[in-house]
Amino acid sequence: MDNTTSVLAGVVALGLLAIPAASTTIQQNSNIPSAEPPDTDKDTTQRPTGVESVNRSPTSVVRRTAEVGLEFVSRSGPGAESSVIERPGERLRKEVSPGAKVWNLTTPSAELLVRREPSRVVETLDAASGSMRMVREDGTTSTTYKGDRQSLESTHDEIRQRMSELQSDIEVRRARTRYSFNLSVRENPVNGSEHVVLENTGDQAADLSGWRIEDAAETSYTFEELSLDPGESARIYTEPEDEVDYSDRAVFDTGIAWNDGGDTASLYTESGGELTSVSY
Repeated sequence: MDNTTSVLAGVVALGLLAIPAASTTIQQNSNIPSAEPPDTDKDTTQRPTGVESVNRSPTSVVRRTAEVGLEFVSRSGPGAESSVIERPGERLRKEVSPGAKVWNLTTPSAELLVRREPSRVVETLDAASGSMRMVREDGTTSTTYKGDRQSLESTHDEIRQRMSELQSDIEVRRARTRYSFNLSVRENPVNGSEHVVLENTGDQAADLSGWRIEDAAETSYTFEELSLDPGESARIYTEPEDEVDYSDRAVFDTGIAWNDGGDTASLYTESGGELTSVSY
């Protein structure tokens, strides 16, 4: 080998030594765009706990409440609405369309689907121990089982109870996205008795039929027919109408005797969730 060949061989050897060995660690360049398209419906704005965001359009309302371990989304449009409340390990979805209301609860142990129609209610449970289907129609209930019946009935009762709790939660959160109310307690200067004033401080008309008002002693009154336009208010009286000198919007003979020494008035939605309250 001549000198020139020796020099070239040395250069090649040095070049090979300078090339690093292959690595199994791959660092992703944050500047490279992801192949997955962005979720344009997802709100990525960071907010403090408890701060809510609202996005309105002529056909839908979307509201998310930022709380630790909870996400709530509500949408509504002509003739239909949907709401979802999600906590770690469980998710409840409500779908309302003409002629049907559907609730779907998913937990780590089971999934329960409840479909309510004008003439019947169908409940379907899928669990590790099997499945069951319950149909209530025309005053009768029929149930079919696939799997361990005793285990399925126990799971159904447990999941149904949890669904009821979340239903109340989802209805209250949805009501808060649509309505705003103010409760105040006033004294009658003539006889010293108190009455409650319920005011619609929101921008939408509200149908309160089936809602109830309650005092600290849990004495309650359920409104049969009561609706309030934006800015409209109604007085809630203990006494019958013929004992009250008031001719404007009011609900009489509720049977709730507000305590002169202090009390609490609370407003509950039809599903039983507390929407607002005032103490005096």
